[in-house]
Amino acid sequence: MNIQTDVIELLHEISEIGLGGATTQKKLNTLAASDNFKDFIVWVTQSVIDAPEIVDELSSLNKIKAIPILRRLRACYSMPLKYVFSDLAELSSVLSPAFSKGINTIRDALLSQDEGKTQLSKVLSSGPFKSYFENFEEELATNSPHSLYPTSVYRESRGSVVTSHDDTVVEAVMSCHTYTSIRIEENVLGVENDTLKNIYRALERCVCLVDQNVDKKFGEEIEKYFDIWIIYNILQFINFEVRLFSNI
Repeated sequence: MNIQTDVIELLHEISEIGLGGATTQKKLNTLAASDNFKDFIVWVTQSVIDAPEIVDELSSLNKIKAIPILRRLRACYSMPLKYVFSDLAELSSVLSPAFSKGINTIRDALLSQDEGKTQLSKVLSSGPFKSYFENFEEELATNSPHSLYPTSVYRESRGSVVTSHDDTVVEAVMSCHTYTSIRIEENVLGVENDTLKNIYRALERCVCLVDQNVDKKFGEEIEKYFDIWIIYNILQFINFEVRLFSNI
């Protein structure tokens, strides 16, 4: 799947559905019957997000902010809809902001309605591709378990095993990949800045570890930001003490 054409075409389709006057459930049913949506779910769940072809394409478009979003979407099949469409809305804001309005409409509805707690797999299995996704789920269990049983989007283990015919000799390769995303942002606590909102709004919670000196300067801004975006915020204040030790 080509990001510049296929993925953006899908985002356009979702936006058009989102801007329609149907109920949220009917919009979801329409997407469940979409060939483009099916193809995207299959592609993203089976993708290796750090694969050169994906990284190189996004780098050439100067859109590497999409990499961690696609990494999260690899687990979309088992995720609640409010998480899936929060990620799709953020992906649209990076790749094609012109299509964000309709996707944001679906996202906002799912964040406030019970449908948002439904797993994407349930919606897909109730549509015309039911038998396809039943087989697909079995394939994921074998070939891409991280997509079916997600743990952390920042860590992934891979491995392979080869044995002799009588199973007396076994050779195995195991590896663990750790991912990180670094952002340098200005005015990150400004209410118009959606960096933190995109991360925490769907989760509906945020645990902050804040130094007491930092709290004196930014405490009110932190509280205001999370209150506006209706995110339950726990502030843990830590007093860092510097100790000097000398060897005698």
